[in-house]
Amino acid sequence: PGVARRLDAGRQVTPASVATATEARALWQTQMAALFDRFDLLATPTLLILPPTLERADDLLEGRCTVPVNFAGVPAVSLPVPARGALPASLQLVAAPGREEYLLAAAAAAESAVAR
Repeated sequence: PGVARRLDAGRQVTPASVATATEARALWQTQMAALFDRFDLLATPTLLILPPTLERADDLLEGRCTVPVNFAGVPAVSLPVPARGALPASLQLVAAPGREEYLLAAAAAAESAVAR
């Protein structure tokens, strides 16, 4: 049912709303580029919540920090990190376009650090 609702919402998208989103994306990409002028790498949580159970999977729609990164079209990687309880928390590392090798090296270093 959730997928059907999202597909139906997609059918309601108008050319005007696509144009507005395209303008917003260009502005967001400019803002992200300004951040990467100052920082080599950004670190954020992947989720604002611990991973939900399947029964609460819709919580992911509101708790994701990946949407702004995906909207900007920049490379990112998400890693599990230890947390209290049975489920891991997560870390999202974000880099400027073309900095994938740097991003993966940073992810490997972070993964090694939390594995100790």
